[in-house]
Amino acid sequence: MEDFDRTPSKLNDRHKKLAERLISLHSNKSPYPNRLPTYEYRKLTKGIVHTKCNSFMVSDGEKVVVCEKCGDVESIESAVLRTVEELKFLFPDIKITTSLVYEWCRVIKSKKMIRRILMKNYKAIGYGRWFYYE
Repeated sequence: MEDFDRTPSKLNDRHKKLAERLISLHSNKSPYPNRLPTYEYRKLTKGIVHTKCNSFMVSDGEKVVVCEKCGDVESIESAVLRTVEELKFLFPDIKITTSLVYEWCRVIKSKKMIRRILMKNYKAIGYGRWFYYE
């Protein structure tokens, strides 16, 4: 490959036509549009999933969560933020609220802590029962 890279080449009209043809055939659409499984929020197992071994995290004090399987430790803030991003990916139309994140995380014992993390890292929109984060 290095020898190939070092060899000088001359481009002609044929090369340009080939490049234009390749560009015109390029598609950003997935060839597998509807192959994702269907899922519903209420039917999914809720909890904070460990990124390395995919097992659930358990609460250990006020500042960290611990993996049930491997014992790895993660701060509650990073776990909550990661979980919010997962929620946004899985359910792009759902509004992120403190109650939703509290219900999804399951092991965080304080809604107040979740609210503080969300207020610090997301934009708060609305008032009262219509309050959510973006």
